[in-house]
This record gives sequence, C-alpha cells and structure tokens, in this order.
Amino acid sequence: RCKYITLLQNQEPAKKRSKLVLPSPQISDQELQQVVKLGRASYAAREAVSEGADSAADTLLNDYALATPNAANVARTPAPATDRILQEAQNMMALSHVDTPLKGGLNTPLYNPDFNFHPQNDQITTPNTVLTTPFSNRGPDGTGRTPGFLTPKDTRTGGATPTPIRDKLNINPEDIMGGDTPISTYQSQVKEQLRSGLRGLPQPKNDYEIVVPENEMVVQEGDQSTPNQSVEDQSDVDARQLAELAALREKELRSRSQVIQRGLPRPGDVNIILRPPNSDPPLTDLQKAEELIKQEMITMLHYDAVQNGDPYMPNRKSNINLHAQHLAYLEERPYENPSEDELEKAKKMLKNEMEVVKQGMNHG
Repeated sequence: RCKYITLLQNQEPAKKRSKLVLPSPQISDQELQQVVKLGRASYAAREAVSEGADSAADTLLNDYALATPNAANVARTPAPATDRILQEAQNMMALSHVDTPLKGGLNTPLYNPDFNFHPQNDQITTPNTVLTTPFSNRGPDGTGRTPGFLTPKDTRTGGATPTPIRDKLNINPEDIMGGDTPISTYQSQVKEQLRSGLRGLPQPKNDYEIVVPENEMVVQEGDQSTPNQSVEDQSDVDARQLAELAALREKELRSRSQVIQRGLPRPGDVNIILRPPNSDPPLTDLQKAEELIKQEMITMLHYDAVQNGDPYMPNRKSNINLHAQHLAYLEERPYENPSEDELEKAKKMLKNEMEVVKQGMNHG
C-alpha cells in the first residue's frame, strides 16, 4: 500500500543498495609490514650514526623517506579548469527564464555551450604511482610514464612530468644513457668516483682500553683473608673431580692384593680346606703361623671375588651360587682393609725374612 501511495505522490520508491564491490588491493598487508620494517631499520641505523662523531659514515646513510609533498612534483588528481555543472545550471536557468521569441532580439547568452554531435567526455583519474617504476618503466621520450599534471588553467589536458627520484647515492642508474658518452667511459668514470670516495674514508681505529669492574675483589699478595669471588670454569671443575676420583681409586688399589693390582688370573673355586687346629700330633708354631696366613689368603680371595669379579669366568647360573657362598663366608669372617702404615710395616718384615732365608739357604 505504501508503495502505491509513493507512486501516486510522484516519488521514486526506495531502492536497495547493491553490494559494494571494490577492486583487490594492489599492495598486500605483508608488503606494507616489510616496508614499515625497512623504514624502522634505516631510521635506527641513521640515528646510531648521527649519535657518533664519524661524519664519513653519515654520508653513506641518506634519507630516502618521502619528503614534504610538493605540488609541482607530486602527481595528484587534476582539478577541472571550469565548473561544468555550474555552467550547465546557469544555462538551464537562463533558458527557463527567457521571454517569448515573438519580441525578437538576440538569443539568450549561454556560457561555453557544447553542441557537438559527439560531446567530449573528459575522465579525470588519479595517477597510480605504485604500479610504475621511475627508471625501468619509461616512455619513448625518456620521461617517466607516471602522469603528472600542471597547475589547472583553462586547458583540459596536462603535461607529463616524471616521478621525483630521491636517489642521493646514485644507486639506481638510468636505463637510457643520455648524450653521446660511451657506456665504457661512463663505467670507468663511475669506478673512479667510487675509488676516490673509498680513498676519502677515514683509517680504521685500533684503540681499545681494558676496564676492570669496580666491584670485582682481587686477592692481594700475602693477603689470604679476602676471598676471590671469581667463578671457576666448568672444565677446571670437571678435571679436578676426575683427578680426585683417580687418586681415590689409586689409594684403594694400594690396599688391595697384588693379584688385583697386577691383573693376575684367579682360581674359579676357592679351596677352604685347612688343617684342623686340634690334631695329633699338635701343630708347631711355624705351622700355626702358616695356617693363619692361609686363612687370611682365603678371606682375601672371597673379598676379591665379590668386589672384582673375574672377567674370564663364563656367565652361568652357578656363578650366582658362588657369589652367595662368598658373601656367606665374608659374613662369618669379615675382611679388614689394612692401613698404609700396616702395609709398609708388613713389606719391611717380609723383606727382612727374605734376606734371612737367602742367607740361610745360600741363595745368591
């Protein structure tokens, strides 16, 4: 019903707006982020150089950022020379308020009427400076293809001005060499300019100074009360620990039997049969001493079998029973490790006994 009322009132019905279709972006977000990162990196490098006193390095970092926009250099959307809409509105008003042609006289003056059969269609577009490169994309006349426009006047077309180039170090050479200078001569001139610039660089400095932190405590000569708080290197700590372990093993090995020290073979089964202490006739003192030595030797054999197993013994189930027998024997007769003083004393006594035997039996 509202639709018909609107049509009766000579009003156009409301139209639904169509979906806005935009062209795909010419620069992606990732490319914009890369441009921002490069700009920040160059700015940080320029700030670091400007803080120092080296003016030679400052000349190598020029500002490639966009300068202040200049109306003569920056390409912009050209403004029309005249307001065509205003002119047409004035012409329509003049034609609507004209008197009857029966009066005669001159026609109604109009402003710049366009009565051509094919009217001119001037499309004003904004130039895209992203899709063109100042050097690699050039027109036939040697100028850039990025359109530039002059100051709006009565003319409807503008001139072509190249995109401004902010190349202060001449790192973007021209594709088209101007003039009659040969390319080889130009290259030699560029190399000579580079050599002269390198010769003008300052000499490298090799000045350094060793500064000791104030809070570091140094032990003076003859003063052992002040501790040295320097951190010891881990390799030195590991080497010291290995040396301590080696010294401890060597000390333990000196208290063991000569069989273990020299790596001599040992019997697989220990013979524990000894002479009975109460025998007839009774044992002499020499025989009793010999039995004590044998008993100590058997205890050492059991201890060596438990602490250092024979590597030449095959792995059998019977070895478990032998190990249990060794442990049972050591529980009844534990082995006592002799001290170094006792070992030295025993060696001296054994040496003296050997000398007595040699003299008594005339052994050379």
